[in-house]
Amino acid sequence: MASRDTTNLKPLDGKKPHESEHFRIRFKYLDPLSGNQKVLNRHWVGDLLSAQTERDRLRICLRNGIDPDSQKGQGVGGSVDLPKIPHSRGGALGSATPPRAPRGAHEVSLNELRDVYIRERKRRGGQRKRALSPKTIQADERALDVYVLPQIGQVLIQRLTPSRLEDLIDHWIDAYPDLSPATINGQIRTLRHFIKWGAKRSGIYNPASDLELLPAPKKVRTSAHAKATGQALDSKAAVPAEKIGPLLSELRKSYPQHYALAYVSLYAGGLRWGSVSALMWSDIDDVSETLIVQRSQNLGNIKEGSKTGFVHAVPLEPLQDALDFQRSYLGGSKRHPSPSECDWIFPCAVHATTGVRPDSWLQIYSSGFTKCLKKACESIGIEGRSHHALRNTFVSLAGASGASQAVMESMTGHSSVMSTHYTTTSAEQKGRLIESVRTLAGAASHKANVRELEAKAESLEDALADLPEAVQARILAALEGDQVAN
Repeated sequence: MASRDTTNLKPLDGKKPHESEHFRIRFKYLDPLSGNQKVLNRHWVGDLLSAQTERDRLRICLRNGIDPDSQKGQGVGGSVDLPKIPHSRGGALGSATPPRAPRGAHEVSLNELRDVYIRERKRRGGQRKRALSPKTIQADERALDVYVLPQIGQVLIQRLTPSRLEDLIDHWIDAYPDLSPATINGQIRTLRHFIKWGAKRSGIYNPASDLELLPAPKKVRTSAHAKATGQALDSKAAVPAEKIGPLLSELRKSYPQHYALAYVSLYAGGLRWGSVSALMWSDIDDVSETLIVQRSQNLGNIKEGSKTGFVHAVPLEPLQDALDFQRSYLGGSKRHPSPSECDWIFPCAVHATTGVRPDSWLQIYSSGFTKCLKKACESIGIEGRSHHALRNTFVSLAGASGASQAVMESMTGHSSVMSTHYTTTSAEQKGRLIESVRTLAGAASHKANVRELEAKAESLEDALADLPEAVQARILAALEGDQVAN
């Protein structure tokens, strides 16, 4: 009767050791000829007693520098030839090549490994690995049953080659043109893991180790307007200059809680979300008439300086109207704290459904602002934008105004150019830059309004062309009177 010592022995057919007839013998040993530590990894076909005997024989041979392939393992009732199969490790023991025909007793096909693989995936867990979700198991089963095994399921894993796997992937690309690269990559990941598991179980080299994923195109998030027009636009793209005025007006009318935040983000140098959301009323210096941007936050973690450790002062006068609007709004809001209760200039709100007050009034996430900003953009007929688009808008308009590189870097906090280390910028220069940006935005908005009025006038003239001249004169006089009254 075999002893219970199953050290370095693992059943390969999912049965208990005393019931199994396929074992993997694996252990480390010190080669006395080279002095290097090596690993033996082999199959054994036989009962537990013969596997224990073969394991002990291999240990004795390898630790004494004897080639175990020159001898035979002694099983129960006679000798059993040691199967020569390729090993996952290099060296003399792994140099043998797999037989081509006939099929050996230790060789298994991919179809035979499928159920054992899925069963082990379901059992995965423990202290170092979390259990897989049912959805992941179903995805693995579908990939194997639909895409892998119908093509190569009958192939023995000991005879599987990398070129055969490459041909399989090419078949997927040609036979399933509707599959996206991301979907095919998911199948490749399942294939790689399945073959790696089977190769390790069989003690052979992994033929899927060099399989590469397909290059997947970069995802660009677009709104419903972009999908309807077929024109994808990055949400961080700058807002057109002629649309800045209408956008701010729409925010002030429809989303007053976000109007001042958008205005300050845009005209205070294109502040990042982490900097503008961390502004406090105490950052306003009435003596120097500046707003000091001296801190930023990331997921609620406050640090001194901006994202790049930059601290700068912004002229207060161009931002005063927006800050006064924000102070007035907070004073009358039921969902936001008043400036006397909270020092944050742009605090978060009480939960709309539960009415729960947050532990901290700090507005950590930009999701609420971005949602309203995108709706406002679509209301004025442009693609939805994110908060970072306001920063790109300021940089674009500042460049168009002819501002120097040093002044632009002192406003935006970019520190990649060495000129900022040797150039001093004054508050007056920053103020002129803000006014230039506001002027450009206003001029572009005015030109857009003029073009719209001219288009309406042309359409009106076309509509009146068929009427008598007297009637045309009376209608035009009435329209002129309305314009003067307005």
